[in-house]
Order: sequence, then structure tokens, then C-alpha cells
Amino acid sequence: MSDKPDLDRIRSQFQVQDDEMIQYHPRLAGKVDIPFSPTIQVTRTEGKLLDEMTWSRGLQGLLELKETHDLAFRESKQHVPDQPVPDGIPNEQAEEWQLNDGHRDAFRHTYWNALLAKEFGNEWAQAFATAHEGRPGNPANREAMDLYNNQVGRGIAAAHPSASKEQLAQLVGDAMKEGKLILMDHQGKLAWSDQVQVGQHGLSPEDAIQPHLQRPAVVPAAPRTSGFFGANAPGDQGLTPDDPSHPRYALHQQCKAGVGALDQQLGRASDEKSACMAASLTNLAVTNGLERVDHVLLSDQAKPASLGQNFFIVQGELSDPAHLRAHMSADQAISTPVEASFRELAQVEQRNLAMQSQQALTQQQDEQVKAVQRV
Repeated sequence: MSDKPDLDRIRSQFQVQDDEMIQYHPRLAGKVDIPFSPTIQVTRTEGKLLDEMTWSRGLQGLLELKETHDLAFRESKQHVPDQPVPDGIPNEQAEEWQLNDGHRDAFRHTYWNALLAKEFGNEWAQAFATAHEGRPGNPANREAMDLYNNQVGRGIAAAHPSASKEQLAQLVGDAMKEGKLILMDHQGKLAWSDQVQVGQHGLSPEDAIQPHLQRPAVVPAAPRTSGFFGANAPGDQGLTPDDPSHPRYALHQQCKAGVGALDQQLGRASDEKSACMAASLTNLAVTNGLERVDHVLLSDQAKPASLGQNFFIVQGELSDPAHLRAHMSADQAISTPVEASFRELAQVEQRNLAMQSQQALTQQQDEQVKAVQRV
């Protein structure tokens, strides 16, 4: 008796609710349209997930997402080259047959999800790949095949967290040879990848069945740098570094702890001035590119924070010559209201995102020029 899951059960359970299709224009932080970027057709949930992801990664995140897509297509064609089209496939469906429902398609979806999980985290990869299958009219067999293989790919990435992209491709190829992936047999029915010869698959029938899975929720992708980011963009009303879902919450807590330790050292109770100091130092850290604050110091530790003194924030050990630091006047830190510091911080974040977007766009243009020159 086979220890593999029942294919009929997979067909019925790996179905997601249909979503609405939209024309999506990439946006920084899910709000500001990125100039000269193309409009693409995606499901509404895909669009929300893309908006959420660009809050952390900007245009660079979209480029990384495209790279995973393109690499999956290249590797799948390398592992499963074009095959002679069977007699039963009409000429007008020959290209569709090469791309869909067979070993190449199974490899592509599995590998793509392994790459997504490696780059963006398993939770976001699952939500995005599942949302992608919510296109109205997606045939039931094809939807089940893709959703199941997507799951296998994410599982491969989770089981091999240190694997390179090349190693992941090899692992996916091994899984396909071992019959762990799903595709169509010559009649368009679900079959295991070791039960159908390469080039002998059929096309999925166009029928649809009742969805078993709900539309996925919008979840965060794994951030590039330390710290959690939420679905809200910088400057959203009501979301400040005091909120645990804000991406700078951990940094702000470090500044508050440093100010609190300084208050204790100076024999004073923490008060509104302390809150102003912590907010000012959080803004200072982000402006100067510090990812964490390990120490908060006064320029003269023996004197109270007053006019003429400076606050120093330090990332790293004080004895380490490579530590990072930034400073500001104590008077400015104390006198700047918390709300003003947080407003300025949101503006800094927006400028950083715009700069990141421009750098990524310049890099993409340079690569395109080099590609043309090579041709």
C-alpha cells in the first residue's frame, strides 16, 4: 500500500477561494507609486501582500521577487527542456502544454516556493503563492497541483535553511525524481511525478470545484534587517514607535532603556523629558543608520543633562574601535516633543525608502545596459 497522500483528497482540499483581479502598480510602502514601473495583473490579495512587502524592502524587494520568478523559470527549463508535443495536443495549445501541468511546471512551482521561503520567509511565501492561485477560472486539477507543489517547495526550504539556490534546485529535482511532486497524467488527471514519463503529461480539464481554503491573510515578509515590521507604512496615523507593531519599536525600547539607566545614574525619576529624550534618540539612530542602541551616554557623565551637554548613542561595545555612534545636543533632545520626533522619523523613513528605490532602479538600469552591451 502506498504511503503517499490520497490524490482525490489533495484535489478536494488544495483549492482556494476565487479572488478579484486588479491592475497593480508597484508602490513604495504601499502608498507612493514607483515611477516608470509597469502595471501588472494580480489578485487583490497579491496586491495587498506586495504593498506590505514594499514597506520593508521598497523597489529592491520587488526586484528580488522578480528574480525568484525568473530563476524558477530558467531552472525549470534547464531541468526539463522542451519535449516533442504528443499527438493529442492541438497546435494552438502546444506552448501551454510545454509550460503547464507537466514535470517542468511541477519543478517550477516547487522551486519558486523554496526560493520565496528562503528570501521572504515561509509565512509570506505561503500567503503570496496561495493568493496567486486565487485567479478566477483556475482549473481544479491545476490549482491543486500548484498548491500542493508549492507546499513541498516551502517544506524543502524549511528542512534545508542553509541550502544555496543551486542546492535547492538539486533538492527539488531529487523530489521530482522520487515521485514527491504532483502533475497531470496523459488524461489530465492528478498523478505523482514518478508515475508519468517526461513529455507524456496531458492538460488539466477546465472544471472547477468548491474551494476548501480561504483567501490568505496579509502577513509580513521576513525583513532584510533586524526588527519586525508590520503592514502599516511609516507615517500611518496612530502607529508610532511606542506601538509593538511598528518596525522601530525595538530600537525605541533600547533608547528608553538607555535613558532610564541614565536617569537612575543621575538620581532623577523618569518623566516627560525622559520620553522626549528617548524619542529624539530613536530618530537620531535611524537618521545615522544605527540598527540598535547599546549605550546612551552624556558627554560629561558627572553633570546633569543641561545646555552645553551632548547625548551619545552607541551601537557596539565601547571598547570596540569599530563601534558606531551618533550625538545630538541634550537641550535639543529634551526640548523636542515626542510627537515632533516621531513625525520627523516618519519623514526620514520615507526618504530612506525613496533613496533605496532610486538605488535599486539605477542598479537595474545598469544591469540592463550591461546585458545589451554583452549582446
